[in-house]
Parts: sequence; C-alpha cells; structure tokens
Amino acid sequence: APIAFLLAIVAVLEARVTFPNSEVIQAADLVNYEASFKCANGCKLYVDRWDDDLLITQNGKVLASFTEISGPQPYAPKGLVLAKGTNYKVQANTTQPVANFVLYSVSAGAANYGLSVAAPQGTTGIKFEG
Repeated sequence: APIAFLLAIVAVLEARVTFPNSEVIQAADLVNYEASFKCANGCKLYVDRWDDDLLITQNGKVLASFTEISGPQPYAPKGLVLAKGTNYKVQANTTQPVANFVLYSVSAGAANYGLSVAAPQGTTGIKFEG
C-alpha cells in the first residue's frame, strides 16, 4: 500500500522520482524527447499505456515499444525484463508533444521485483498488487 500511495502522488506531481531500487519516469522528465534510466543489475519495466512512438533503447538500438511492454491488456502490463547494462533510455519517436505516461523501472534485486503491477485506465499511474 505505501508504494501504491507514493506512485499515486508521483502521478499527480508529474516529476521523476528515483529510489535505490526503482525509478518512475513521466513525459515531463523527457529532455529532447528522451530520458536515461538505471538498470545496472537488470530490471523490469512497466508502462501504463500503449504507444508505438514511445520506445526503450540501448545504445541507439530499439528494444521495445510501450505497446509491446504493455501487452494485450494495458491495465495489467506484462512488463519487459532487461539484462543488466547501461545506456538504457526511454525515447519518443515523434516531434509532437508527448502525451503523459508512467514508466516504472524496478531493479532485479529489489524486494518488490516479482509483484504484480496494475495500470488504472482513465487515470495515469501504476499500482502494485501483492
């Protein structure tokens, strides 16, 4: 419950928040249509919506779109497991304003790594169900 509450606050504040084992990134955090994130020990990403123009890249190579990360049901995103590494980014493949989104990255070593994640639709945010 504390993590869900904290992520709800983050969704309202629209600001990047970095914890020791996780990170929350939103559209407002993109600089020149991109933002780097940590995945030094491996991580899993969750997103709250489909979008073919929002991409996860490493060293300029596209790894997945938000649509692929969400899977068939954006309210219960399947997530994307990334190997430990550097130079991971979320990038917008557009020159248009980017609609708000929430990207949640959790380190493979975090206590909440295996929890289910839900993305409420009609609002912005992600919550945990454990």
